[in-house]
Amino acid sequence: APPCRAAQLAGARGPDAGLTGQQLALDLVLWDHGATACRLGGSPSLRLTSATGAALPVSLQTGLSQLADGMGPAQPVLLRAGQSGPGPLGAPLAGEADLVVIWSPVLDDGPDCPGARPVAAEAQVGVAGGVVPVGLVPAAGQLETPFAPCEGMVGVGRFQPSGAAPSPSPAPTLLGARLVAPGRVRAGSVLHFRVVLRNASRTRIDLTRRCAGYSASASASGYLVKEAHQLNCAAAGSIPAGGSRTFAMELATRRSRISRRLRLSWSLLPGADLALSDPSGAQARVRLLASGAG
Repeated sequence: APPCRAAQLAGARGPDAGLTGQQLALDLVLWDHGATACRLGGSPSLRLTSATGAALPVSLQTGLSQLADGMGPAQPVLLRAGQSGPGPLGAPLAGEADLVVIWSPVLDDGPDCPGARPVAAEAQVGVAGGVVPVGLVPAAGQLETPFAPCEGMVGVGRFQPSGAAPSPSPAPTLLGARLVAPGRVRAGSVLHFRVVLRNASRTRIDLTRRCAGYSASASASGYLVKEAHQLNCAAAGSIPAGGSRTFAMELATRRSRISRRLRLSWSLLPGADLALSDPSGAQARVRLLASGAG
């Protein structure tokens, strides 16, 4: 079958899938209403818009969860022609495609999300020939959470075959995290620090197969810098049972005319099959020296 084109596809919000902690999984269902069957594959682009049509900021992460990507190697999904949409309460049907989007309504280094969290009214899924608009406002009878990811951070999975709602992922393996940071850093320079991850479980964690993204931030009143990256899992290899691995980190700071006491925070991104034993993440205090100060 040829690749699916935007004009022959439609989409709807399906039922949410359960995750542990503060992570939520949104299920987007796509189907082929055209006259010919087609196929979808890989992880698409995703654009979020508000009720007024304004684009919302979004930071996409991929390859973070078996729930989002499915088990085994990636395979194209065959969509049946002439479909009319999901079943009751948005449940996907055979011959359709699922796209799992993982997100969190709170900041990963604390219980609250700073500033406003605009609610996304529509997701635009990128496919050949354009985008497929998917309404995110829950349908009648759906008791789903308004889609308002904190700071626009979302994990996007691969297209998966439908037939049933995705099963909840197994409980993630918990890791302890500790920051080793300098006592001070000059504003406008790069903050170098280390993260020590400890595996308290009884089994070895193969990071080449179970890699995770992370975010690091330094904040104070009126000051915030934040970056999101993926762990260097290929170099780390694995974490033995009861053992640990140390990762070198960098975070670029902004210039500041005044000195501040920063809260340095580090946490795994939503969607990983690994999680920190402390959901608030690892933290340390660093003195930010004013630009040009002695």
